[in-house]
Amino acid sequence: MPAKDFSTVRRKLLAWYNHNQRNLPWRKTTDPYAIWVSETMLQQTQVKTVLPYYDRFLNRFPTVEALARAPLDRVLHAWAGLGYYRRAESLKIAARQIVREHGGKLPREYHQLRALPGIGDYTAGALLSIAFDKNYRKDGSVNLEKTEFYVPNEYVFELAERYPDLFVPNISVNPYRSDAIEELEKWARRGARIVKWLPNAMGIDPSDEKCDPFYQKMKELDLILLSHGGEEKAVEAEEDQKLGNPLLLRRALDHGVKVIIAHCAGLGANEDLDSKDRKIVDNFDLFLRLMDEKRYEGLVFGELSAMTQFNRSGKLRTLLKREDLHERLVNGSDYPLPAVNLLIRTRPLVKQGYINTDEADSLKAIYDYNPLLFDFVLKRTLKLPGTAKGFPASVFMTNPSLSV
Repeated sequence: MPAKDFSTVRRKLLAWYNHNQRNLPWRKTTDPYAIWVSETMLQQTQVKTVLPYYDRFLNRFPTVEALARAPLDRVLHAWAGLGYYRRAESLKIAARQIVREHGGKLPREYHQLRALPGIGDYTAGALLSIAFDKNYRKDGSVNLEKTEFYVPNEYVFELAERYPDLFVPNISVNPYRSDAIEELEKWARRGARIVKWLPNAMGIDPSDEKCDPFYQKMKELDLILLSHGGEEKAVEAEEDQKLGNPLLLRRALDHGVKVIIAHCAGLGANEDLDSKDRKIVDNFDLFLRLMDEKRYEGLVFGELSAMTQFNRSGKLRTLLKREDLHERLVNGSDYPLPAVNLLIRTRPLVKQGYINTDEADSLKAIYDYNPLLFDFVLKRTLKLPGTAKGFPASVFMTNPSLSV
């Protein structure tokens, strides 16, 4: 599909969601307690079943303190009909722990949330909210003609401050802007941990010496670079696809910056910058070359979003087989693309042996319920064809080498 068609699908999908998104009560609150109650109720339970219970439960137990004080039998009575009563018991026990150890307020630190009964990695894990900077020329001027979309850092932090229990803010700073260093310092002071780049769309050459001061500051501030790798079809950047060459990221790595390569550079091809004849090589193979370089162990990581899409799924066999890489793989969704069912097709995955027909049927039911959950369950279900080996659970948890 041409890049402009993918861009059109993206715009139409976002417009559709803004117009058709479901009117759900927990989307109207920023109260961490109410959101926690909804997340717990929605575990293994459909939205239509939860809706009448949610308001009734909060009316009876409007605060953490009220839930902590309530007799367990009263809590279970309010839960009657939802099933999985262990969830209600865990809510009650956790509420008492929150009152006792955190003054009645849900903790915001991941490890403190994870220590509460009934809260697993999915509930405790925050969704990354990612900014997207403009396209800049090397002289520092903005190139609006090539800026297809723009998500300001201010907006991302405002969103994270409104919903602190749902989002972790991540910034996007083009290294060619005249105030790039100041921007890094400003947002690092506010708590930013990751800088997002899409070089193909933002006009960034990661191997440019002009980036050196930027990389030095990133290293100083302990910021992580999340950079798209490979061809990019979600935006129109045909003439700049060479900027997605994974080997260009060596300059950042040589400065000691930790780099996460999005989508494991699983699409398209680029020049082999290590060969004299500059032959064209699959971007995924160039990504693997970086991952295999001993000097970059602990610095370069691969990110799994979009790898189940029909145009990338052939690379999954290698990623599943290469167990030596698993500790440096991290999960991502690339949402809203998982909601575009023409991109992720279970039938070819069955044919290739990654899942079986029963799993495909179950995944379809999950997709109809929640495409984002479908994306997560699909990747947890994948198996190396002919074996029972899948991605380890650690891929879907906080990576200790990144702390994100």
